[in-house]
Amino acid sequence: MRTSREVTLPLRVDRESPDPLPSQLLDQLRSLLANGVLRPGDVLPSSRALASHLGVSRGTVVTAYDQLIAEGWFDGAPGRSTLVNPRLHEVHRVPAAPAPDLRPDDMVLGKAD
Repeated sequence: MRTSREVTLPLRVDRESPDPLPSQLLDQLRSLLANGVLRPGDVLPSSRALASHLGVSRGTVVTAYDQLIAEGWFDGAPGRSTLVNPRLHEVHRVPAAPAPDLRPDDMVLGKAD
């Protein structure tokens, strides 16, 4: 039997929120990805461990994980750990920064050369 690691991710759910629990979890996981808290190759807590930590059903966590796997953010398969996609930067490229000599007003379609 595998032992589950302690859940250390800063995640929580608000049962008073009108947003469904899987959506709350999705938003928070996306935020952790955007802020670099979760990085390519990081192993995520098991769905059972995270569900227990948050006091939600395992289905809530599985729904969020499955959505992020479908979008290419996470990588996982039945029977193995879910992790942040090691090739994340190939799947989700960071948009190129605008040229430094352009002003925000120049970014309107058709105005910038």
